Amino acid sequence: DGVEPGEDLCYRCRYGSSPMVIVFARDTKGKVVQLVKSIDAAVAEHKESSLKGMLTLIGEDASQLKNEAEKIAEQASVTNVPVVVAKETKTGPLNYKLSSDAAVTIVVARDSQVVNTHTFAADKINIAAVMGEVKKMLN
Repeated sequence: DGVEPGEDLCYRCRYGSSPMVIVFARDTKGKVVQLVKSIDAAVAEHKESSLKGMLTLIGEDASQLKNEAEKIAEQASVTNVPVVVAKETKTGPLNYKLSSDAAVTIVVARDSQVVNTHTFAADKINIAAVMGEVKKMLN
């Protein structure tokens, strides 16, 4: 996407009103890699709809999160979904008001409006339900 590792930017701002799936993860185990692969495939499949996606890591240690982001990007082999570290590493973007108890929060949005938000334990992510919701949003 032309963004260099370590570059500071707001993907949400860059994506504008495009339909998008934003994953915030405190825990990258379980089904997170599988979810990111599914989002990556959906973004490729729905280019005409300008679907966007991203995985944003949040947690206590920024340097550890950067290492984890590199590892996840490699494991998932994504080409359409950036794997990034939130600037506000401990909370994620404050305006999202993410639950501090949620291991994974998935935000589905269209036209700059949240369509739905899901929270899961990393090993309990319902990928089929999330991807079904994305397809429904695009129709």
